[in-house]
Amino acid sequence: MKLLYRLLGRLPLPLLYGISTLVAFALYRLVRYRRRVVADNLAHAFPELSARERIAIERGVYRHLADLGVEMIASRRMPRAAFQRHVVLENPEVLRSYRDRQQSILFLTCHQGNWE
Repeated sequence: MKLLYRLLGRLPLPLLYGISTLVAFALYRLVRYRRRVVADNLAHAFPELSARERIAIERGVYRHLADLGVEMIASRRMPRAAFQRHVVLENPEVLRSYRDRQQSILFLTCHQGNWE
């Protein structure tokens, strides 16, 4: 598995996004990974939407999940400039002030990207 991860990490991002499309299809149509949970969550979150509209969002959930997976794989070998185009740090001056005073910083983040 580790070898596969390393090999995939060497592929260009556009090719990884192609693989992501296949993974999303497999998760949604073949494996049916958490389909009922996603559908129930969307029905509760968007009761005003039609079934067709919720299914479109549902498919987007799986596409987004697969994209996140390949982006994590790619990020390990991504040049710094390319990585910075994908990650936005808001209010960096807040962090710089602590760094300049040589104080420790503890990062706590919320669960991002899982919007079903």
